[in-house]
Amino acid sequence: MTLPRRRWLPAVHAELEALLSEDGAGRVAAFDFDQTCLTGDIGESLLKALGPEVFAEYERLDEEEGHEVSYPWCAAALGGQSIAELTNFVGVTSGRCLGDLSIRIRPEIVDLQQALRARGWDVWVVTASARRAVLPLAAMYGFAPDHVLGMELREEGNWIHREVVGRITYRQGKVDAVRGATGRTPDFAAGDSITDLELLQSATHRLLLDRGAPHVNEHAVEEGWWVQPAFQ
Repeated sequence: MTLPRRRWLPAVHAELEALLSEDGAGRVAAFDFDQTCLTGDIGESLLKALGPEVFAEYERLDEEEGHEVSYPWCAAALGGQSIAELTNFVGVTSGRCLGDLSIRIRPEIVDLQQALRARGWDVWVVTASARRAVLPLAAMYGFAPDHVLGMELREEGNWIHREVVGRITYRQGKVDAVRGATGRTPDFAAGDSITDLELLQSATHRLLLDRGAPHVNEHAVEEGWWVQPAFQ
């Protein structure tokens, strides 16, 4: 399957085409979700939909205590409701965000994931958001729920608690989640920020969707990653 040119840089497109010329059977690709697969952040959009005070608390935690605290808190904030209620809330919010363009699908990433699957690759999403938060949008990229890895909230019957269980899918936790699901580290990884650093470094082929984050850019240059300006 040929990768459509669209907005890819010529050099990056050529590298991806070369990768896709190879047999992908038995190989694993892992994509960060927010700001990599799509423009925007569905996890933060869901917090805003819960209310300004909820998002303000998230920002406070992020600034004062860092992502290690704020990301699990962001996921846990979606608890306290039934599975049906959360599913409806996520679906309605995702649809509204697509409508007002605060979230935008990146067709280049859809193309790439489809092309990888066509060549036999096992393609996964690994996100620091709650796993259930990204399922409707991930489905638009062709992902079944069992190929989406993210923060898991404790479920009891039909009720979702405000408690993250299992792996924290942030930084090294993303690598551990992929290894736990597939038995190996990824052969290809795509991400956009320093929070994806370990995931990218664990892969043989690394694609950075460049949003101007200086620290991750330094690694990209030093380690020879493929760097694509983030699609808007």
